Amino acid sequence: MMPFLIGLSLLWAFLYWIFGGVIFSIVAILRMGRIHRARFGCLFSLSAVGMGVLAAWSGIRFSRPELIACHPPAALNALPTWQLWLEQFTCGIVGIVGAWVIGFVLLLIVGAVLLQVSKANSKSWIVNKKSQP
Repeated sequence: MMPFLIGLSLLWAFLYWIFGGVIFSIVAILRMGRIHRARFGCLFSLSAVGMGVLAAWSGIRFSRPELIACHPPAALNALPTWQLWLEQFTCGIVGIVGAWVIGFVLLLIVGAVLLQVSKANSKSWIVNKKSQP
């Protein structure tokens, strides 16, 4: 189950990063406000990875009864890896995709907060010692 969790976490993090990044790029352009792009990009990337892991773990946890009912653990050992992952995904699709949707909504909320934190008129986190009196 751990390789499936790792693979699903990477897939969800990639999808969150791409779709969320497109949405927040459009929001940043339409608002025509200045933001610290590096700060927002870094924090959003970390948030997307964290939310991808959380969504994958939650989805597998939500769909555990369906995964066990679909295939007993002993029968799963005989399957090739790709077929095992595909069957696990299809057996628990409601819980797995449901957790992805909930995670995406949470990522949009976190991204909106990060966009506010990353405004150009907010104080910098790095203080240059030469500029201090």
